[in-house]
Amino acid sequence: MLRKEANYILASQTKTGSIKLTPTSQDIIPYFSNIAAVGLLKAYKLTGNSTYLIAAKNWLDWYSIHQNKGIDIKGISGTIYDFKLLSNGSEAPTFDYDSSDSYAATYLWAIYEYFLVTNDTSYLKQRKENIQLALNAIFSTMDKDNLTYAKPDYKVKYLMDNCEVYRGVYSAGKILLALGSSSYGIELIKKSESIRNSILSTFLAKEGYFIWAPSVNVNLNNFYPDLMANFWPIVMGVVDGNSSTAQRIFDLLSANKYWDVSVSKSSAAMSSAYFSYLVGRSNITQVLFAKASALYPGNEWPWNVAEAAWTILAFYRFNVSGYLVVNNSRIDENQNKLSLNLTFGGCGNGTLKIFVPVNCKNFSITFNNLSLNSGTIKTSLVGLDKYLQVSNVNTGDKIVILFFLNSSSSSSLQSQESNLFTPEVFFAVVISLVLFFVVLFISKHRSS
Repeated sequence: MLRKEANYILASQTKTGSIKLTPTSQDIIPYFSNIAAVGLLKAYKLTGNSTYLIAAKNWLDWYSIHQNKGIDIKGISGTIYDFKLLSNGSEAPTFDYDSSDSYAATYLWAIYEYFLVTNDTSYLKQRKENIQLALNAIFSTMDKDNLTYAKPDYKVKYLMDNCEVYRGVYSAGKILLALGSSSYGIELIKKSESIRNSILSTFLAKEGYFIWAPSVNVNLNNFYPDLMANFWPIVMGVVDGNSSTAQRIFDLLSANKYWDVSVSKSSAAMSSAYFSYLVGRSNITQVLFAKASALYPGNEWPWNVAEAAWTILAFYRFNVSGYLVVNNSRIDENQNKLSLNLTFGGCGNGTLKIFVPVNCKNFSITFNNLSLNSGTIKTSLVGLDKYLQVSNVNTGDKIVILFFLNSSSSSSLQSQESNLFTPEVFFAVVISLVLFFVVLFISKHRSS
């Protein structure tokens, strides 16, 4: 399956290194091609087939050559236009792009992924000017709140774009650290954290889901952009898939059976599979693999190179570095318990992180039928979220975890809501009511 998708991307690449939207398309849309390159790099990592690595590098070279090093038609530099493949084989710019922020951000992500699989610092040095140009394209539409507009003449701040910007700026920071530019690299990584904080404060609604743009009304029955946009904070690393935020998003989206809807919208089916794995629902990832194979056996349109890449990414994480866990969970609400039965499928470093429910008061762990003392299990905090960390785990190991839950609060949202009515709030309400009746009495007295 992985080779099929990687070869589909290869079939979409021209002799110049450009990657078309599909093998039969005449459109070169760099955003989709950047994601395709990331897929090729993961395919190379899995198979060792250098053809995939060379193809990814050829695309990165093509993008770098076609970047607008001077001021483009919209007044900024570092961007790249969409291109059309003409009948004579030449490639003509359209002098437009869907976004200036996302194109540049996904390019930075792809270059960083290239470095991760090759450790080729000489190539990073060769592309240092292009990296700075891409950063310029991003920062040219960044507002004071650290969020970007889609492009200079389309001033809408999209959730998906800004998640990609977070990933791109973080990638650029890591690249510059690798090149020895420690102060600038650290500055960019700090900037990415500011972007992340702005995404959370701007787009995360009180209901627990993300809105796809500021001040819009969200309809989770509508797949794109409302429902699909909620994948992006997780797939781009803004939000950890194990976090309470991600788990709440899964609960909300699963009520709409996002896996059935997304697979019928093929430009999102495999990003949905990737999201499913990252939030710990590998069974849904498997379902989406099967459904996509049945619905698009020959990668029929609207399947495209980005969809192929998301397939590879989901498959890569699922089988290699994704710490695969076959997760059969059971919630006993009457007993206030959450039971997890895990069979470990493989891990890069032998360490397993397990998200702890926010309303957990205690837990017990059995590792290969041996009970572990909860005092010996390492715990870690990431923001407000707590994790259990089990070391020296090998393929086939079995772990059973029993979380004992507080009956007073079943979720962090409920807990936050219950904390709203504090004694201070009660006192303020009483004072307000007294003042209201005093004013009402005085006005009635005057009128009489």
